[in-house]
Amino acid sequence: MVNDASAAYWIGSAASEFYCTPGGEVGSIGVWQTHEDISDALKYEGIDVTLISAGKFKVEGNPYEPLTAEAIAFLQSRVDDYYNAFVSAVAQARGVNGSEVTDGMGQGRVLGASAARTLNMIDGVMTFDQVVAMMQSRIKPKASRLSQARNSLALMG
Repeated sequence: MVNDASAAYWIGSAASEFYCTPGGEVGSIGVWQTHEDISDALKYEGIDVTLISAGKFKVEGNPYEPLTAEAIAFLQSRVDDYYNAFVSAVAQARGVNGSEVTDGMGQGRVLGASAARTLNMIDGVMTFDQVVAMMQSRIKPKASRLSQARNSLALMG
């Protein structure tokens, strides 16, 4: 399971530029999954659960029984697969190697804006208004259709 902060960072890291507000947090590069074994609670309440399925692993990981060692290993492999994809995507997008992501970018924690900037997780720390002003300053005015038509006529005449 990828949580909201990490999913947002995964997407944001792919942007051509990535800014965070001064009080913001960035990161949570990691993946986790949970399994709740409620079998003892059900047994205590006198509730029997019968799972009816097709496919050897269809009910693997259900909450009505403890996980087997095989199920734990499989679920860990899925978490690892997602984590490796996450790290690879961030490394490529931020122009760093994978170990810089795994060893330095929070290791699953969220970081404040300044720390995130220091670790190259973002390109800068700005308020929303500052980012908008920066974007507006980069916009080159486009000639109107009327202006374009006049220029075309002037070139022809």
